[in-house]
Amino acid sequence: MASRHGRGVARSWAVTLVLATLVAMTVADRLLYRAYVPAIVERVDGALALDGSEVTLSTPYPFLPQWMSGSLRSISIDADSFSTGGARFVDVTGSASGVGLHEPFVIDALDLGATLTFSELEDLIDRRCHLSVSLSESDGALLVQRAGAADTEIKLRARGGVLVLESSSADPGSPDALPD
Repeated sequence: MASRHGRGVARSWAVTLVLATLVAMTVADRLLYRAYVPAIVERVDGALALDGSEVTLSTPYPFLPQWMSGSLRSISIDADSFSTGGARFVDVTGSASGVGLHEPFVIDALDLGATLTFSELEDLIDRRCHLSVSLSESDGALLVQRAGAADTEIKLRARGGVLVLESSSADPGSPDALPD
């Protein structure tokens, strides 16, 4: 009888030890998350030059194994805006994977979506291509009209991560690539 009682006590100690270990790992995970996330936000914000009242990152749980491996599997990004190539993009959302936690700070893959207003795009085309254009939308299609050139057709498209402006006027010049 004493033998059964001894096994029962040993089993309860084992269960208690396993539960205590799980609780300790969860607490350590959350403490590391709270310690590292502000630094990660700062690094991503600095690398992408994000603007806005709030740059938020969310990373999947658990954080501890990712911290031990030195990089985050994936993070979600949400910011008010960012600027690049002289243009200001708004309503920024996206994701990054393979985000390094230690120097050098590396992001393996980045996928961002943002909005560029017509006026920002018109200014960008004028600065980069020296073309004065007017942009509008009709039935979901982007309409581009070149000022003073009724017979000019201008196409704006994305190719390989680059925004390309093509002109079919009498003196089209070469298409200029705009930074993405």
